Amino acid sequence: MVYSARLDGMRLTFGISGLLYRSNVVLYDRRSGSLWSQLAGAAISGKYSGRQLVELPSLVTTWASWRRARPDSSVALAASLRYSADPYADYWGSSETMFDVGPIDTRLPAKALVFGAVVGKLAKAYPLSEFPSTNQVMRDRIGNVKVWLSRGETSRDFRMTDLTGRRVSGSVMYWFAWSKFHPDTALWAGPAGQ
Repeated sequence: MVYSARLDGMRLTFGISGLLYRSNVVLYDRRSGSLWSQLAGAAISGKYSGRQLVELPSLVTTWASWRRARPDSSVALAASLRYSADPYADYWGSSETMFDVGPIDTRLPAKALVFGAVVGKLAKAYPLSEFPSTNQVMRDRIGNVKVWLSRGETSRDFRMTDLTGRRVSGSVMYWFAWSKFHPDTALWAGPAGQ
């Protein structure tokens, strides 16, 4: 998830609080100390409680794919990070959650990856396992809005647009996180259910 850091004409800077809310990371803004839900993009306590950040379009892709599309790009690297090793490799490969997440919606395994999308007040989850190959485009409907969901070259490269081509807010995440924030979410039945 990517959000604009601007609020009321000010640019906020954020840090990781070390806390979890509904099993998801909590950020804090350095200006007020307000706590922010990473998944909801909203302040959950402090001066800005109830305020919402504007979500920006984003995607997860490979460096090779990005370079083909934007060969003049530059990259900012953090000198203190080791990019050759993934510190969460064991977590990604395990079916267990790192912390107790409480009751879980049992329609999918807790760590099933989904593309979660929101249109208006309606939420829908698309299990990545229902997209067996890359470079697929699926049509669907969220409420009365017809949408196109496309999968790019990588396992997490998903984009959703409405029929006018406007991006629909969405991101790839674990089912337990998505369903905690969107308990009334619809669940896509796969291509056969279209």
